[in-house]
Amino acid sequence: MRQSWIESFDGTKIGYCLRGKGNKVMVFCNGLSTTESYWKYLIRHFSDRCRVLTWDYRGHGASHPPVNPDEISISSHARDLNLILDAEQIEQPVIGGFSMGVQVCLEYYRLFPGRCAGLILVAGPSGKPLNSIYVPKLAARIFPFIFPIGVLLKRPIHYPVKFFVQSPLVYPFCLAARMISPAASKKDMQDHYNSLARIDIGLFLRMVKTMHEHDADAILPQVKVPTLVVAGDSDMFTLYPAQQKTYRKIPGAELLRIPLGTHVVPIEQPELINLRIDKFLEERVWPTKKSPDPQPPKKSAKSNLKSRKS
Repeated sequence: MRQSWIESFDGTKIGYCLRGKGNKVMVFCNGLSTTESYWKYLIRHFSDRCRVLTWDYRGHGASHPPVNPDEISISSHARDLNLILDAEQIEQPVIGGFSMGVQVCLEYYRLFPGRCAGLILVAGPSGKPLNSIYVPKLAARIFPFIFPIGVLLKRPIHYPVKFFVQSPLVYPFCLAARMISPAASKKDMQDHYNSLARIDIGLFLRMVKTMHEHDADAILPQVKVPTLVVAGDSDMFTLYPAQQKTYRKIPGAELLRIPLGTHVVPIEQPELINLRIDKFLEERVWPTKKSPDPQPPKKSAKSNLKSRKS
């Protein structure tokens, strides 16, 4: 593993890690307030097969807070990623995104379509995520009232939030709220809770705002690279219909629906996801045998009907 930093377009230092060897490269984009902990089982699996690049958003993990506080949009993150790829001379990686990382993947494709070999979109919406949390559109109506209060009181709020997410209460609370399932171990979740405890509340809220201002729906029909959508059908943070919509609007996209999967499917069902990604890469992105260009599976009327019924 090699830890490195680049200086981004506004002077912010962005941290990233490279693992593995070879010409083939996979990039994993995190969710909001997360580091690579949600990807750890996929990193372990794929770093034996190719190079794996992970990186941290501004104000997260090994990356510094943004030099320009306004540069925290989805576009800012996509531009940061492009500069990392430039620094490492990586031309056409497969780019995977978890939660907010799905928006970053799609924005990256919009800005730099020729530099992407394929997309893996995990547990995230194409845009306006507050419309697809728990009760559709409820969070979007409430957030404008919470946002100014949270930003104003970010310092006093930080300590009780930090205490709670590092306490024994947080794991059973998340289970009861259906944020996670028992398939996500307490130890695996603690890695995320620790990173959440370090996040600046003001930065977190401002990034939620910029997330909700981003909408990639118009990009979806224009995606011309192989795409795999991985969706838990019990995800309360990105409701399954929102992920279905992404799958249906991207031409030739494939869908892995995970029964009872919540928002943290990469640590609930890593073996299943790894096997499905292996198949996707071998058939659609990096075919092992010389053959005509692999064709995307057809979305038949029958399969669409079945998807709607589910």
